[in-house]
Amino acid sequence: PPVNIIIFVGIFGGIFLLKNFLNTAKGREQYDGFILKIPILGIYIQKVVFARFSKTLGILVNNGVPILESLDLAAGSVGNKSVSLTILEAKEKIREGEKIAETLRKYAIFPALVVQMINVGEQTGKLGETLEQIAEFYDEEVEIATSTFIAMIEPILIIVLAGLVAVIILGLYMPIFKMYRAMKTY
Repeated sequence: PPVNIIIFVGIFGGIFLLKNFLNTAKGREQYDGFILKIPILGIYIQKVVFARFSKTLGILVNNGVPILESLDLAAGSVGNKSVSLTILEAKEKIREGEKIAETLRKYAIFPALVVQMINVGEQTGKLGETLEQIAEFYDEEVEIATSTFIAMIEPILIIVLAGLVAVIILGLYMPIFKMYRAMKTY
């Protein structure tokens, strides 16, 4: 019993510490940065993040909101602290006179497609429309990735549930087998 209490306290203590860590700005930034690096989940989250970024920035630019203010608002809409801070850092370089695409190219977090399309939008003078096209592309990618993810989860759930059923059945029959072996020895 003391070992069970230690494990119980350890698990809940760990959860408590993790929750408090995630409530700090640095903790949230590190967690969000880590999430983006997870192989399958990270790619999916990046697509969601850049769909939000492109859509928000595109709508704001199309409606005449100044680019620096638009970047501030877009940074707040992405839902990832790591990307948000990168956008705000890039905004400061843009404030100094750098082109948007050139600035974003310096950050590895921005996909090449986004940077190239923004470059095209800047050169043609249709940045807002280009950003909305990027958003549509990423929305479609998110939809495809979600469908693929759901299709992959179904067989995994079946296997997990089959394993749980097997464990339950073994748990029910093990006492019967033990009684049978005990009766056999008498």
